[in-house]
Amino acid sequence: MNKKYLIIFLLFFITLLLTGYIYCDYKEKQITKNNDSVTKEETKKENDISEEKDEDFAAEKVVLKGEENVKKVVKKVTEEIKEEKKEEQVEKVETKESYVVTFDSNGGEINEKSKLVTYNEYYGNLIDAKKEGYTFIGWYNKKGKKINENSVVTERGNHTLYAKYKINSYIIKFDYNYLENNLYKNLLDKKSYNLDYEIINVDEIFNNENVFKFNLSENVIKYKENIKLEKDKIYTFSVYLKSDSEKELMIGFNGEEEKIKVNENFNKFTKTFKAEDKNYDEFLFKIEGDISKDSYLEIYDLSISEGEENTKEEEINYNEKVETKDAPLREGYTFDGWYKDLSLKEKVNELQKKRLEVIKIEDPETGGDILRSRFPKNEKGSAYHAYMNRGKKSICIDRHNEKGQEILMKLIAKADVVCDSFPAGEMEKCNLGYEKAKQVNPKIIYASHTGYGKTGPMSATAGSDLTAEALCGLMEITGHEGAPPTAHGSRIANQFGGVFYAIGIVAALLYRERSGEGQQIDVASADAMFTALEDILIEEIMTGKIYEREGNRSRSIAPYDTFKVKDGYVSTAVSTDAQWEKFSEAMNMPELMTDPRFKTNETRGLNYKDVLQGMIADRLKDMTREEIENTLRPYNIPSGPTLTVAEAFHSEQLNIRNMIIETGDKALGNLKMPGIPIKMSGIEDMPTASAPLLGEDTEKYLEEVGMNSESIRTLEADNIILCGGGKN
Repeated sequence: MNKKYLIIFLLFFITLLLTGYIYCDYKEKQITKNNDSVTKEETKKENDISEEKDEDFAAEKVVLKGEENVKKVVKKVTEEIKEEKKEEQVEKVETKESYVVTFDSNGGEINEKSKLVTYNEYYGNLIDAKKEGYTFIGWYNKKGKKINENSVVTERGNHTLYAKYKINSYIIKFDYNYLENNLYKNLLDKKSYNLDYEIINVDEIFNNENVFKFNLSENVIKYKENIKLEKDKIYTFSVYLKSDSEKELMIGFNGEEEKIKVNENFNKFTKTFKAEDKNYDEFLFKIEGDISKDSYLEIYDLSISEGEENTKEEEINYNEKVETKDAPLREGYTFDGWYKDLSLKEKVNELQKKRLEVIKIEDPETGGDILRSRFPKNEKGSAYHAYMNRGKKSICIDRHNEKGQEILMKLIAKADVVCDSFPAGEMEKCNLGYEKAKQVNPKIIYASHTGYGKTGPMSATAGSDLTAEALCGLMEITGHEGAPPTAHGSRIANQFGGVFYAIGIVAALLYRERSGEGQQIDVASADAMFTALEDILIEEIMTGKIYEREGNRSRSIAPYDTFKVKDGYVSTAVSTDAQWEKFSEAMNMPELMTDPRFKTNETRGLNYKDVLQGMIADRLKDMTREEIENTLRPYNIPSGPTLTVAEAFHSEQLNIRNMIIETGDKALGNLKMPGIPIKMSGIEDMPTASAPLLGEDTEKYLEEVGMNSESIRTLEADNIILCGGGKN
């Protein structure tokens, strides 16, 4: 009986377990519907467990199987909890703190000023910085710690990184090409060059006497000369070469040539060799390949020196002053200095970078330049002064005072050019004349521009634009018939004289470049305007004929006049008989070509005033300026609108040519004024700086000549100088 109940109990227990198993298995399938089955390792583990148990004890197996499934359910739930935590973490990442990092270039150049970084993450890519004369080391925080792309952001909040640099050092090589022991100095020393040569004058770096241009009619240029060199002694030959295009060249003594390349720039080639027991009587420049008829080779200063290439090297940091080296010695020559460039263009560009400084010396007692009070002006200053003095510097020194004169002589000692506009004798009275200036600066260019010049009975007379026009006869020929002598509409004498003045200064500078000598220049406005009389002066001298004012007409060219048209005035000049035929055709006036009165320039001139002028005026009066321009332009006949000043200011032609520019004046603010009429390829129009305030540069230039602050203040208190940028 007991055994019966025990069996029933066991069956009941087993049924419960099976029911639980089925239920759990069902839940597991619901949960893991989209997941993979249990891994192989888990299955293997399950099998291992099963194998370890008694196979005959089925109930125990069922129990174990049920427990494993319960574990699986628990594991699944755990994994789901972990996934939820991961999602929370992603959300936390997305909400991490971000900050702005600002880059301080520390005087360098950068492409970006800032970037966004995330706290506790890497900085990532960082920009580079550039600074002339320095090598960029990297970025550093305020604590001096270097920050790179793999550095972790540890600062909470916006912060700054600072650029650090290492100063560059350079090897400067001083080439002592010209020495006393130079055996074979230059081509001019020898007269046996077997090809014709041409001395050229296009390269300002070199002494022109030593530059030779060869048109390469054959492939070999020989320089024959018997040079006896000592056996086993070391020698060096050097030469500067350039050509019209890149070429290969064999260069050296016959049988010992070396292949090099030459191009459009002067480059130096050297070779050190040991002499043999033979005559060195032929130096070759052998061009490889075909040579066109226009090909050329330029040779500068072929020389042979004892010993190895004579050079000195020195390592110098960027922006560090280069100490003056011993000057090379060469018989018959004066050392002109050390040059780093071998081409004229590079030298011009270097000068452009340095920019010339024009320093205006003004009188502290009179309020400076008279133009500072010249109309047009307002309470802030003179626009005329702003235009005529833009880009200049201003220092105020009393030239009549002995101490002031001493300061001015110190400035002259450092200057390239001295300019004055005083009548003859004035600068000498102040002990500042040319002879005094030469004593402190033998190479000085001393240039004077006055009304009448430094010589002659009127040299000590103050002049002006008007009196210069009057003296040279220009006023007598200006104006219309029956009118009194008439001055030009603008101050043309000062402008015209100023052009000759500038040309003279440039010519003197070029002369000094070649000779090492300074110059005194004397330009008179009256002289300049006298040359402007042109054919009128020649006719007066030749025939004695008294010139009659003709207004806008010309006796030698007709028509050469200004005509009233529908919307203003037009000016046209028909200079040749061929142009006259084209003009007649363009104006649809064929009768003019057949009329014998108008056949030549001479006959047209004789009949212009009484006949031809009226005929042309009548034809043009109903046309507009644009119509006339469009009609005559295809025939290449000089013609154009006669504009008012206001119309010229807005002219498309002048504006495209940058002849109307805007500049900022320190006293008057932004002003529009005429630009620079000279346009040069490779050189941009120079920017226009403001005219200076009175005495604003005095202290700066006095410090440059060695004066300290105390002495400057004393001079200022004694009214010998004026400092500080007074009113315009």
